[in-house]
Amino acid sequence: MLRAYLAYAETRTLPGAASVDRIGEHAPIQRDIRQVIEDFGYECAENVGAGPYRVDLGVLSKTVDGAYCLGVETDGAMYRKAALTTDRDRLRHEVLRNLGWTMHRVWSPAWHADRHREIDVLLSAIKAADTAMGSVESATGSGSGEPIPAPGGGRDVIVHGPTEIDSPGSAVEAGIAVFYPVSTIPAYPRNWMEFHDPAMTAFHVDRIVNLVNAEGPLASEAITQRLRGVYGAAAAGPRIQQAVEAAIGRASAAKKVLRRAPFVWPADGLLAAVRVPRPDRDESIRAVGAIPPEEIDLAMLKLVRASGSIGEDQLKRAAARLFGWERVGDNIAHTFDARILNMHSRKVIKRTAGMLSAGPNTSLVDKVQRPAEVVSVDTPGWVPGQRVHHPRFGEGRVVALKGANLEVAFGSSVKTLDPKVAGLRRLDTPA
Repeated sequence: MLRAYLAYAETRTLPGAASVDRIGEHAPIQRDIRQVIEDFGYECAENVGAGPYRVDLGVLSKTVDGAYCLGVETDGAMYRKAALTTDRDRLRHEVLRNLGWTMHRVWSPAWHADRHREIDVLLSAIKAADTAMGSVESATGSGSGEPIPAPGGGRDVIVHGPTEIDSPGSAVEAGIAVFYPVSTIPAYPRNWMEFHDPAMTAFHVDRIVNLVNAEGPLASEAITQRLRGVYGAAAAGPRIQQAVEAAIGRASAAKKVLRRAPFVWPADGLLAAVRVPRPDRDESIRAVGAIPPEEIDLAMLKLVRASGSIGEDQLKRAAARLFGWERVGDNIAHTFDARILNMHSRKVIKRTAGMLSAGPNTSLVDKVQRPAEVVSVDTPGWVPGQRVHHPRFGEGRVVALKGANLEVAFGSSVKTLDPKVAGLRRLDTPA
């Protein structure tokens, strides 16, 4: 048993479907971390290895085909299975590191107490490990160093003029997108007040207005993390979050920004362009939930126009690569599906023989880039993209808000429902 585990750890190659992704006993934190990793475009497998004691999560390299660049351990089920502390900590890490694995540990208390900081640390660890693996591969000449193809086989490439659009940089070169404009937030004045002190609100408002005007639209969660980082707070706890929300509310009331939860827009409500990650700035990398639906719509419309006609799966893979994600994970796929349905229902795009092309109402997306008006419904908190459950139709996703009703997609069918009458139940809550 130990021999099999060490042999797998030494080769670090995929042994087959039987040895990865065995569901078994999963901790909620393990599923949560996997979803975060996949939202940032990395492919990830659970319970990797041979024998009863596996690596919780293995992150597949983008630079070396078929190899894991990082192993992620949690204090979930696999950790608790270890009989001795030395087994689960010292000995195990020593063996794995000696065999060339790069390991990263995520503790549940830290993940829940300061999720965003832990995500930043995890993403940095993945990128550093993958870069290091690519450097070794190039130096030894032992592999191709090509990124792993997107699921579905091949790298479908959209050609726009002389440019192939298969990455953020190529989208910028083709004039379809611009690099995300990362701005510098001024330092806070040195004083005795804490971040959440009411007297600090004016300082928060000034920074929020400048940040949103330079980089907006921005998710309020992203604003909180940026201000928390500049201030030097170790974690974005409830009081810090409340302080930022209060400052956003004050800026919105003064008409210095436009609030449409969970995003904050510049006061003019305009989206100038599709923003894609800069290769030199980690702050420009965004998860799918941090990108406004209007920006996703604009990106997809531009890709549809560049291609002339495109299959739905190909469009989703191309849009993912445009935003810097190599893999279309579940959250990305669900979000893209909802946006395609929304644009199709508004006749922004049309479907002919299974192919998508520009429809008659493209001006709804590329000329009027104000946040879509949202009419309050009797039960507040519904937003496009939210997962819901219907007693008869099962799980669906909100496509749009129509007065007191919701348009909900159940598979390929879109239904208009009154949320109270239909008995819709939220499966997740937007940030």
